[in-house]
Amino acid sequence: MAAQNAIGDQGESIFSTRISQDNIFKVYFLGEKAPIVDFLVEIIDEQNPYQCFIQVKSTTLGYNKKGNLKVSISEPKLKALINRPLPTYIAGVDIQNEYVYIHPAFNHNMKITSIPINNKLSVANKVASVSVLQRLKQDIINYWTTINIDNHKTQYNSIL
Repeated sequence: MAAQNAIGDQGESIFSTRISQDNIFKVYFLGEKAPIVDFLVEIIDEQNPYQCFIQVKSTTLGYNKKGNLKVSISEPKLKALINRPLPTYIAGVDIQNEYVYIHPAFNHNMKITSIPINNKLSVANKVASVSVLQRLKQDIINYWTTINIDNHKTQYNSIL
C-alpha cells in the first residue's frame, strides 16, 4: 500500500505541474477531503473563472496493445465522479515518462480500463501541451456557457 500511495502522490505532483504550465489554470488539491476527486481546477480569468473536477490515476505499468495508458477507475467511483455538478475529467499519469493524459468523464455508460493518449501534457513538447490545455479550457467554457449558469444564479430564489 505504501508503494501505491507513493505512486499516487508522485502522479498528483506531476499532474499539478503539467496542468499549471502556461498559466491557464489554477489548481486546488482536494486529496483525502474529497475521495472522488483529487483536484478542483479553475480557469485563470477574473470574468469567467470556470471550474472542473479532475481525478488523477497514476501508473508505472505502461501502455496496453492499443497504446493506451494502463490505468483504471472503478465503476462506482467513475459514476460518482460523473455525477458531480461540474465538468469532470480523468488524468492518467505515466510516472516513468512524466506524461499526463486528460480524458473527459461525462458519459454514465463509459468504463475506464485505460486512458487514450491523444491529449498529452509533457515537458518535451510544450507546443502540443499548450494546445491540449487550450482545448481543455475551451471544453470547460463550453460546458458552463451551454448551461447558462449566470442566468440560473441570478434567477434563483434563495430561502436564506
